[in-house]
Amino acid sequence: MTNKTVCLFEFDFLASEKSINETQTLDKNVKLVSDPAFQYLKQLCLSDGKENRLLKLRSVKRLEVLQVQNYAGVIFTPDKTQIEVLPKVGRQGDDVDLARESLLMMLKTLKGFRHIETKQANIASQKMPLLEVFISQFLLSVNILIKRGLRSDYIAKEDNLTFLKGKLNVGKQIRYNFINKHKFYVEYDEFLQDRPANRLLHSALVAINSYTH
Repeated sequence: MTNKTVCLFEFDFLASEKSINETQTLDKNVKLVSDPAFQYLKQLCLSDGKENRLLKLRSVKRLEVLQVQNYAGVIFTPDKTQIEVLPKVGRQGDDVDLARESLLMMLKTLKGFRHIETKQANIASQKMPLLEVFISQFLLSVNILIKRGLRSDYIAKEDNLTFLKGKLNVGKQIRYNFINKHKFYVEYDEFLQDRPANRLLHSALVAINSYTH
């Protein structure tokens, strides 16, 4: 079986493991992915969407392949295969670590990526794949934010309580507590961390938990 993480360079090729026989010798620029991943990428390639610019359907030595176009980054497939595409400008032989470092240095010059610490010890020592670098940087930023303290906001709430709190909602008090007169249907503000920005952070953490290796 092929690895769930595949690393290649711009203009290299992807082939389905299902199309390879045991005696066939692969070109070094051809990388194998699972057949479900290959079929998914093939559909993207043949679609009318903008994703069709990422890949080009070709044949190499009578083998059906997908050639990665002028693109660097990470491509996901539904079977959770991660395809890391590195820029050919940073290519020196097959040294993916050097190419990845070159890409990170280029990204760091962009406004939206200037927080990337390319010399961070764990990135340098573990030679992280590109996606793991982004996840690591995100977790580092979240950790700093947590240490500073998450912001809270006053959130409007209403509830049927056994004690009076905030303002009594007279209409709902009559509707729900006509018999249960010992209860109070109230509206009040509560100072909580359950705010949109914090929920977005939580959703992002849940999402990357399924991506990281």
